[in-house]
Amino acid sequence: MLFVPRAWLSCLILGIALIGCANGSRSKVASVKRVFIEKSHQTSNQTAEMITPTAFESAAIELTRHGYVVVSSKNSAEGVLRMSWQVAPSSNSSSADNPMSLSMTLFNKQGQRIFSGNSGPAVPVAFWNQTRAHAEVASILSRMPTAVAAVE
Repeated sequence: MLFVPRAWLSCLILGIALIGCANGSRSKVASVKRVFIEKSHQTSNQTAEMITPTAFESAAIELTRHGYVVVSSKNSAEGVLRMSWQVAPSSNSSSADNPMSLSMTLFNKQGQRIFSGNSGPAVPVAFWNQTRAHAEVASILSRMPTAVAAVE
């Protein structure tokens, strides 16, 4: 008979611990309201270079939509969003067949990673365009908690 109450107590403690873990990362992101979007490093892939401005603009739009304030100075930001393209070499000679994906990471002022997301499995470069870049940015940032009372 004592086994049943102890089992429930164990489940309750585990549940509270898991809730604490989920809220811990959410609170780290919630502490950031003003975000500077860092320009991604140059890549040798022409498609990535062509759609980077669209990804950058889409990130600003999506962050604003989620309650963040996008700032133009890194010094006035509470967080920095970094975008990077991962382009894998292909065994084929055509660069259009190289798999490519987008990664976005938010760092707080202390340089700690507080959010990270990517576009999922890499797809051939030939499938990337401005529309897809915008959709992938929106998808990645939709997984980030909304900002609480972001003010300029």
